[in-house]
Amino acid sequence: MIYGHTQVDIAEKLGIHKSAVCRMLSGAHAVRQSTVKRLAEAIGRSEYEVQLWILCKRSGQTLPQ
Repeated sequence: MIYGHTQVDIAEKLGIHKSAVCRMLSGAHAVRQSTVKRLAEAIGRSEYEVQLWILCKRSGQTLPQ
């Protein structure tokens, strides 16, 4: 879950498969800036917040709410 949105919810909003969202949000793979922008728009957050969330996930830090 990212900022109160499930992976399924995000996938539907972006028109992509849930597994793609899982890979993107796991922090294990680089995410293009254009994708960060689309994701931010889909969940109503800033690009900075989405990038911070992914960075925290990648580094194993506490995730922002």
